Amino acid sequence: MSAIARIGRGCHLGIRSLLVVLRDKTLLLFPMIPITCAIAAIVVLSALLGGDDVLWALLLTHMANAKSLAIAFGLYIMMAAISVFSSVGLVSCTRITLDERDSKFLDGAFAALRKVHWIFLWAFISWTIGPVFNLLDHLRYTSKWVRKILKTNWSLLSYFLIPVMVVDDINLFSAIGRSRGIMEKTWGPGSISRLGFAWFFLLMNTPSIALVAYVGATETVWSPPLTLLLVLWIYLSIVVYQTANAVLSVVLYKYALDGTVARGFKEAHLKAAFVKPKVYVLVDEDSVSGVAAENSATPKDETTASDEASDAGDTTAEPEANESASTETTTADDNDPSTQTEPSDLDDDATTKPTDEVSETNSTDDEVSDTTDRE
Repeated sequence: MSAIARIGRGCHLGIRSLLVVLRDKTLLLFPMIPITCAIAAIVVLSALLGGDDVLWALLLTHMANAKSLAIAFGLYIMMAAISVFSSVGLVSCTRITLDERDSKFLDGAFAALRKVHWIFLWAFISWTIGPVFNLLDHLRYTSKWVRKILKTNWSLLSYFLIPVMVVDDINLFSAIGRSRGIMEKTWGPGSISRLGFAWFFLLMNTPSIALVAYVGATETVWSPPLTLLLVLWIYLSIVVYQTANAVLSVVLYKYALDGTVARGFKEAHLKAAFVKPKVYVLVDEDSVSGVAAENSATPKDETTASDEASDAGDTTAEPEANESASTETTTADDNDPSTQTEPSDLDDDATTKPTDEVSETNSTDDEVSDTTDRE
C-alpha cells in the first residue's frame, strides 16, 4: 500500500509541476542549455574521430599526461558551471512564476550572473566532492559517517541549496546551513526522500520503452527516422523532468519556509515528501522477558510494602492500647477505697513476720540438739 501511495504521490507532484511549466514555457529553455552543450560536445568529438578505434586509443593515450588531464578537468568544471548556472536561472524564474507574475529568460540569466562566483564554487564542490559523498552515503558502513559530518545526507543537502540561495539571496555557505536547518524544522532530522518523482520520469518515457520493446520483439532494423524519434523523445523527457524537478524544489522550499502551498498542490503530498526513517532495534528475547518480569513484580512489591506498613501500624497501635488500658485500670484501683489498706494493718503485719521467723529458728535448733543427744 505504501508503494502505491508513493507512486501516486510522485505522479501527482510531477503532473502539477508540469502544469506550472506549461503556464510559463520559457522555463524549458534553461535545462536545454547544458543538455545541448553536452550533446554537441559528444557529436563534435564523434565526428572528428569517427568510428576509428585507433584514433580513440591515440586520444586516450594523449590524455594520459598531466597537461591534458588538467584541460579535461577544466572542461568538466566548465560543463558543471553551465549546469549550475542554468539551475539558478531556472529557480529564479520559477519563483517569479509561482508568485503569479510573468517571467522572462533574461530575469533568470541576470539573477545567475549576480551569483556567478558562488556558482563556480558550488559547481566544483557538487561535481567533484558531491559524487564521493553521494556514493559513501549509499554504502552500508560509511553512510553514518557521512551523515555525522553533514548532519544529513548529501542528496537532501544539495536539493534545497539552490532554492535557498536564490529565494533568500544569501551566499553559498549560509545556504548550506539554512538548507539543513529548514529540512530539520519541517520534516525532522535525518529525513529521507519519499517524493516518488522517478515514477513520473518513468511514466514520461513509457512510449520510448514501448518502442524499444517493439523493435526488440519484432527484430525490426533501426531506421534513421526511428532513431531520431527516440533520441528526441528522450531529450525532451529529460528537459521536462529537470524543469519539473526544479519547480517542485521551489514549491517544497516555500512550503517549508512559511507553510505556503502553491496553487494546484496538496498539502498532504508536500508534508509526506520527506519522512523520518524507521529505526528497528534488535532486542534479545531473554532481556524482554526479564523486563516484563520486573514490570510485573513492581505492583506486588508495592502491595507488600503497603501491607507491611499497615501491619507495623497495627502492632504499634496494640501496645499503645494495652498501655492505656493498664493505666486506666491502675487509676481505677487507686481511686477504689475498698482496695486500699489501712496503716494499722500494715504495722501489725510488719511486727508479726519477724516474730514468726524467730520461733521457726528456735524450733530448728531444738531438733538439732535432740538428735545430738541420742547419738
